[in-house]
Amino acid sequence: MDLLHFFATNVRNYRSQAGLSQEKLAELTGLHRTYISAVEREKRNISFDNIQLMYYKKRDQLFYSYNKARDHFIAYPDQLIRLEKYCTGLVNNIMQDNYGEIEADYNDVTYLFRKVFPLLNI
Repeated sequence: MDLLHFFATNVRNYRSQAGLSQEKLAELTGLHRTYISAVEREKRNISFDNIQLMYYKKRDQLFYSYNKARDHFIAYPDQLIRLEKYCTGLVNNIMQDNYGEIEADYNDVTYLFRKVFPLLNI
């Protein structure tokens, strides 16, 4: 397997699944947009230093997001209790193949996430 192709495909897939443009990924990683584009098109061979940079930047962003969410739920424990209840219900209904309730529980969970996370600006 060609490692350059493998890495380029994974960067492109990750970026697409995360809903990021090349510009936004470049901003998050500190790399230039044309460099991201060239890596995705397999025109540039990415260095281990830049792979590590992308990893650390994304890790730092996840820690920042986690800490903001944690701080929010500490300040508003009622929302955490609701989220836990909705998630538990969703998991239980999935385990019991109770398809009629899965959609309702999923909608409750996504509603709460859409309500809370825009407030956190993450």
